[in-house]
Order: sequence, then structure tokens, then C-alpha cells
Amino acid sequence: MPAIDSNDLSIGDVLKDFYAVPDYQREYVWTEDQVEQLLADIRAEQSDDPKAEYFVGSIVTCESKGGRFDLIDGQKRMTSLFVILCAFRDRLIELGQDPGSAVNTLLAAGKIDLSGREIFALRLDLQYDDAGRIIEGLFKREFVEQPNLTRSMSNIMTA
Repeated sequence: MPAIDSNDLSIGDVLKDFYAVPDYQREYVWTEDQVEQLLADIRAEQSDDPKAEYFVGSIVTCESKGGRFDLIDGQKRMTSLFVILCAFRDRLIELGQDPGSAVNTLLAAGKIDLSGREIFALRLDLQYDDAGRIIEGLFKREFVEQPNLTRSMSNIMTA
């Protein structure tokens, strides 16, 4: 029987891996209120102490093919963090600053696929009803108007 491992990781350490939200998972239902609450909670815990910690929440994953993890629990937080990082990067660009590779590698990186080739992949792959296209558009900074957005896609764009 496989063991269940538990690790305390920073957001930066969590986003060194690749994740997929399987299509059987519930779609992204967070609204602006939940995203603002997440940001407010993080801001409230900010400290000058570099060792200060804040528990954002747990995620439950299952190792999958191709060197990625399926998100079983925590997909809304992970999706929100991905969207927040995209917004942070975009704001830095608007201010004329270079977000640098540190931010970009939390969003996407090269990895080896199942056939042994190096590919470029997003750290988060949403596998339900075209949500992956929204995530890819946010990463590429290509905000294409799409007719008939699903509720999940609309919530991601609002986030």
C-alpha cells in the first residue's frame, strides 16, 4: 500500500512541480470575494521577519504520468495563486520593470515528456471545459474575447 507523505512547503517550492486539475474535478467556482480574501489573509500575515510563515492551505495530490501531479484537493487555491502570479507579473511589466525569470519559472518551465523530449509546459493544466485555454492565455498575456464563457472560465478571468 502506498504511503501518504506530508510536507510543509513554500508557494515557491510547490510551484517547482507541474500540476493538472483532472476533468472530473469541480470547476473553478471562486469569485472575486474569495480571491480578495486570500490576498487579504496573506497581506495581514506579512512580516519583516524572513522566517515568518503563513498557512495558505493544504493541497492533496496524486502522482500522475509525465512527471506531474493531479490535484485532488486545493485546486481553487492553486488556480488562484497561478492567476495572482500572472497579474503580479503583468503589473510589473506595466510599471516598466522586468519580472525576471523567478516569476516566470513559477508559471511555466521546460520538462521532459513521456517520450523523453524536452517541452515547455505551464505549471498548472486545467483539464475541464476549455479552462486550459484561459490559463494559457493569461500566461501568454493574450486576452482573447471568447463567446459563451463557462462559469468557471468567467470566474478565472474575474480573478
